[in-house]
Amino acid sequence: MIICNNTKEIIVNSLKELMKTKPFKKITVYNIVSNCSTTRQTFYNHFKDKYDVVNFIYSKHADKCYLHLGNNYTWYDTCLEVLNVMREDKDFYINAVNFDGQNSLLQIIFSHGYKNCMDIIKKKNNTNTVDENLKFKLKFFIYGIIKSGEEWAKNGMIVSPEQIAKNIMDCMPEELYEYLCEIKTPHNTNC
Repeated sequence: MIICNNTKEIIVNSLKELMKTKPFKKITVYNIVSNCSTTRQTFYNHFKDKYDVVNFIYSKHADKCYLHLGNNYTWYDTCLEVLNVMREDKDFYINAVNFDGQNSLLQIIFSHGYKNCMDIIKKKNNTNTVDENLKFKLKFFIYGIIKSGEEWAKNGMIVSPEQIAKNIMDCMPEELYEYLCEIKTPHNTNC
């Protein structure tokens, strides 16, 4: 039984608890609300559907990680933080990446990563337009990260987050370095 003061968190914890023993695609809103002794109406007062709950969970984690990107964190720092958060909530993320398609976690991760990086690029260029070649390279890079992250999760997250973040940095297109890796922090010597 889920115990928490915030209704949204109760629903989130219910889904996460269910995902420890049941594939995400087999979990229904009914299962979620039954597990936390709430109603479907309460659920729909907070979320559109079960995919919205996954989006909320990832967004909450990722927003904290992306907060400093471009200010005092590099892409390496941000990747490492996201990977550590995913590893700490391993059951949820391993289960969530096994669902592919519309509204999937992988789509959510792409949207977050692309939007946050584009915001950094626009800010550093002091413009709202970005070269199409740079957009393509950013999309290609982020898709590669997502597929690698999906494989990492499906294989049980055995490789350390530090090694995965280093591998990601090794694959970054040069043109993105000046935007995502310009700031050096005490945590990082990889940029």
